[in-house]
Amino acid sequence: MNLGQVATAEEQTRDWSRLQDALIGFLAGGPLDAAALRRAVEHGLPGSDVSSQFVNVMLDRLSRSGFVESLPPGASSGGPPRRMVVRYRATDRGLEHLREWLRSPLPTPQIHDELLTRLVVCSRSDAPRLIELVKERIGWCSKQALSLQFISDEIAELRDDGLPVHDWRTTTRVLARDCELAYWTAQLGFLEEVREMLEALRDGRRSR
Repeated sequence: MNLGQVATAEEQTRDWSRLQDALIGFLAGGPLDAAALRRAVEHGLPGSDVSSQFVNVMLDRLSRSGFVESLPPGASSGGPPRRMVVRYRATDRGLEHLREWLRSPLPTPQIHDELLTRLVVCSRSDAPRLIELVKERIGWCSKQALSLQFISDEIAELRDDGLPVHDWRTTTRVLARDCELAYWTAQLGFLEEVREMLEALRDGRRSR
């Protein structure tokens, strides 16, 4: 296993742990089935790529850990007739784990991701491909920022319509969106500067 694979494995472990705790947090608000839980994650954490299989795997792990439990199957309110779904809820042990996680110190930010490492060791001949990769990341970050901006606009419309948007959940949602949007906006500024500098180096000219 090379260093890149080790870093990827560590990042995946951190993401899985974070999402595991997030799932407990969503279930703390009340029982949900797997499909509703996935929608809650997509709605609350739009930058997370979560599949139905992932949610089912995590629910199985959380159940075996005693953090969540399944309820007796019941009829789906919006599904086909006689369709039975299994809902899950956070256990007392899961809620205690959630409280401990929320109060625990934050991990150290990971500044040197793979892009920065590649920048350090690349040669001039690698520049064209690296520029392509930077452009791909710019496109991805732009989509994230646009998605978050759309949600922020939705919340602003609710406020303009006079609907109650000052409850705890809405306020924390707004804060989370603002933090994410600021992060991706900063990333875009950095990546555009990297692209410009790499193109200047490739072409043998000064960047502005």
